[in-house]
Amino acid sequence: SKLVAMGVKFDDASQLASSRAEIEKKLAEKFDNQKQRVLLGKLNEVRKHFGITGGEQKLRKPQEEPRDVRYVSLQELQGILNRIDDPIFSDLVITAFVTGGRLGEILALRESCVIDDFMIVINRQLKEESLKFSNRLKRGGIRKALIIPTKESLAAITRTANLQNDVRFELRKAKLAERLTKFYLMGRNCSFEKLTFNDLRHSYVIHMLGQSVSLSIISKWIGDSISTCEKYYSGYEISDEASAAIYERLKSNAYQ
Repeated sequence: SKLVAMGVKFDDASQLASSRAEIEKKLAEKFDNQKQRVLLGKLNEVRKHFGITGGEQKLRKPQEEPRDVRYVSLQELQGILNRIDDPIFSDLVITAFVTGGRLGEILALRESCVIDDFMIVINRQLKEESLKFSNRLKRGGIRKALIIPTKESLAAITRTANLQNDVRFELRKAKLAERLTKFYLMGRNCSFEKLTFNDLRHSYVIHMLGQSVSLSIISKWIGDSISTCEKYYSGYEISDEASAAIYERLKSNAYQ
């Protein structure tokens, strides 16, 4: 009666195989965690009823779809910057590219966050009300990140860090991603239909991978877990130039 109440109907053990196959077929369909739990409960109750031990079914994890990553090179970034006529917006774009920070994190930067020409402290994103009424950084979620060295990197970061709070607040309400896409699409041979600030974050990671930096180190710089980074960037390999540089470095240190 218990099995009937659960919706499992069969008269003898001969129906167990077909019942199991039907349930497993449903389990193989589109991932749904709640439905899986119900179906697995039915299946394991059937096995228990007939005294079958071992081999109990467990919840299956969803199949991860490959993540699309849009990114630009340093050369493409320079082309975008040449088309931007707003110096504040230009500084935001440069800072996003060279630090790998999220837009909210970039707008939360302060001058004290800059350690030196190559390292910066990135604080977690601030809420709008905190950004509007407070100059203090929130504690927690702080990480260090390496800066991609360019001619304008440090100057752009410094100018962004010195923005007034009212300017930061207005920028958060502006449609910055649409503006970035507009300037990107003004160029020739565009690879993507749009470009966002999160794509500049992807660009930071791809650039660092091209410089032979390991993904585990990059994950700490951008504040994401290594598993999250692998979903996005595991298919990207370091450049041939970086591979050659690593080889030469290992070769020179081999007998020292």
